Amino acid sequence: MFELFDPALWKGTVSLPALNKPSRLAIREFKRYYSDRTVPEHQGGRTLQRRVVEERLVYAEFFALN
Repeated sequence: MFELFDPALWKGTVSLPALNKPSRLAIREFKRYYSDRTVPEHQGGRTLQRRVVEERLVYAEFFALN
């Protein structure tokens, strides 16, 4: 019933080594977007302006493993 309201968007599995000391798992999600910045890119005899792709952190979560 609850999955109808908040379905999982991503699912995965992780294999971990033996944990001998306090450990945590960090999950981060980034959004990629074109910025207004450009850099020159040479193609043949021409110079073009290529837009720069930036990243923005939109989600971070840490989970204690032991």
